[in-house]
Formats: sequence, structure tokens, C-alpha cells
Amino acid sequence: PIPMDKLFDLDVNDAIWDDIGLGDSDDLVEVLLWLSDEQVRTGIRGILLRDRSVEELQRLRYELSVLGEWFQEEW
Repeated sequence: PIPMDKLFDLDVNDAIWDDIGLGDSDDLVEVLLWLSDEQVRTGIRGILLRDRSVEELQRLRYELSVLGEWFQEEW
């Protein structure tokens, strides 16, 4: 078990995130694609980047709207 005082000190590279061997059978361990396939990891990073870009675009549109309202009030 993880001590409660160390729970939020986990690093992204800590071994706890390696869930290899947690399946029902230890005889046949299939490595998860996100862990073993570079193309899958690249795809995941691409999806995350796209999602962050969409979020940023939404924030920029909101800021543009607020700026437009401010400009109308000032002029």
C-alpha cells in the first residue's frame, strides 16, 4: 500500500503506473498498447494536444467576445 502522506507525491514515472501483470493470468501477459506501442503513445499525445487546442480556441473566442463588449462600451 501507498502511505497516505506520500499519496500526492507520486511521480509520473513511478512504478505504480506500470500495470503489467495485473490481469487474471500471469502465464500470458499481453502488454497494453499504450504502454508498448510508440504509435499508440504518439496518437494519445496527438489527441491530448488537439483537445487542449480546442479548449484554448474556446477561451480565445470568449476573450474576443469580452473584448468586443468592452470596446463597444468605451466607444
